[in-house]
Amino acid sequence: MALVFGFAAAAKLRDHQSSALGATELGVPPRFVPVVSWLVPVLELVIAVSLLIPTTAAIGGGLGLTLLLAFTIAILRVRRTGRVPLCFCFGNTRAKPAGTEAIVRNVMLAVLCVVVVLPGR
Repeated sequence: MALVFGFAAAAKLRDHQSSALGATELGVPPRFVPVVSWLVPVLELVIAVSLLIPTTAAIGGGLGLTLLLAFTIAILRVRRTGRVPLCFCFGNTRAKPAGTEAIVRNVMLAVLCVVVVLPGR
């Protein structure tokens, strides 16, 4: 999980323009795109690091779960309008339509985050 969030953060930080386009594609209002396009990769980096530290892993898992659910809800909301947003989940390295594959991937990653958060993990 730390590698997934770390790779996603690094890709977005390397290609900030794609991060901003991804935020726009997911329906972020234009005035918030600059903040969101920086906040998301920084948050992903925080999640990645926190997952590597036993005392903060549960917090990282909870943050990861929250972020994945937010992405999934945004994708579903945009798709409900009939559009299929482009996914820049891993920066410009994997820009493609956010279809069923992206939703399934997010749900699978969310389940892994839940496992990290559960007591006695």
